[in-house]
Amino acid sequence: MKTPLLCLSLLLVACGSSVPEGWETYDNTDAGFSVSYPADVDFDIRVDLIEGLDTPMGYNEQTAKINRLALSKGNFGGGVDFALPSSQMVRSLGSVNAQDFGVLSRFEVCDVAFDRILYFFHNEHQIVLTLRGDRDALTEESSDYLKTYEPDCGDYPMWHHDKQDLFYAQLKLGRGGDKAQLWYDTFDDIVETVELR
Repeated sequence: MKTPLLCLSLLLVACGSSVPEGWETYDNTDAGFSVSYPADVDFDIRVDLIEGLDTPMGYNEQTAKINRLALSKGNFGGGVDFALPSSQMVRSLGSVNAQDFGVLSRFEVCDVAFDRILYFFHNEHQIVLTLRGDRDALTEESSDYLKTYEPDCGDYPMWHHDKQDLFYAQLKLGRGGDKAQLWYDTFDDIVETVELR
């Protein structure tokens, strides 16, 4: 009897260390979830009660309730933020579904962003997880998808808007530039650590 217990104990110890070295874990008992992420990335975690929610870019109570219902049926729901339409997908987190999308630009034509966002609801909370890529490094690497247009943006690169979908499609296929693909894949690795309770 001792041998099986010893084996089980060793197995539990081996399985319990699922967070990679150099990663941090965020745990929110009110919202009933945790997530782990590399300590050296720009990762934002926003947790708000749905009731009375009134924050910019569509993250409000009405939209939250509509999207929570849509996601419960496996549908994406309404857009929030400045989601790239071709990036929008429903992602299962086990007992709930989430919106998974990318944001490559906000507000104006000159803005260049590299954000991947997971947006979901649990325990009457809205949860928004955002991984921001290194804008300067990714802009430099992704020059085939960008252009300069002095009347609008000076010498700072802006997106070729007809190439944003291609840029994101290449990442989905694992064919992005090294830095962009690392940003994209790191987000997927982070999402795999989300645990709901």
